Amino acid sequence: MKSFYFLLILAIGIVSCRTKQGEPGPSGASILNQQGSVSGTITYSINDGTTNVDSVPFKYIYYTSLDKNKFYFDNSDGDYYELSFERRDSKDDNNYFDLDCYGNGTDGVENDPNYINVNFSFVTIINNKLYEFDCSDGTVTNFKLDSATGRATFDYTNDSVEFDNGTASITLKVDVILYRSSHDFLDL
Repeated sequence: MKSFYFLLILAIGIVSCRTKQGEPGPSGASILNQQGSVSGTITYSINDGTTNVDSVPFKYIYYTSLDKNKFYFDNSDGDYYELSFERRDSKDDNNYFDLDCYGNGTDGVENDPNYINVNFSFVTIINNKLYEFDCSDGTVTNFKLDSATGRATFDYTNDSVEFDNGTASITLKVDVILYRSSHDFLDL
């Protein structure tokens, strides 16, 4: 009987210790939510006496707060909308894209935002050196908001990315699902 219990405990231990491929966390599970992504490329040139231009891709899919994942839509006054969201890298809190914006549209077709407030950060190692890219503002184009589903898509560009060791620009595509807010929330 003792050997039966020993074999049972051994079997449970072997099964529970296996891991799987997947997201970070216990057995591949992530406690962070994801709905859509922000993915793009940073193109940079390091001031080292050469004219080498290179690029590095990135993708942010996680958010941690419902407060920073919402939209407001009011079609009673020119299809007014507001968005507020943040997406970040699950492995590094220093890597994120945070956007607040508002704008108008006509007959269910939203114009690009009238106002945007962006905070972007990307920290990475290139050739064994740590580099940090930061930017704010920029340009939003091809904006679409489905007020029924909360899906927002647009392109973002910024040619003025802060980068101590050279020059950099960013292009990215945003495709996110946001939760509806019952009231406007941006105090800009």
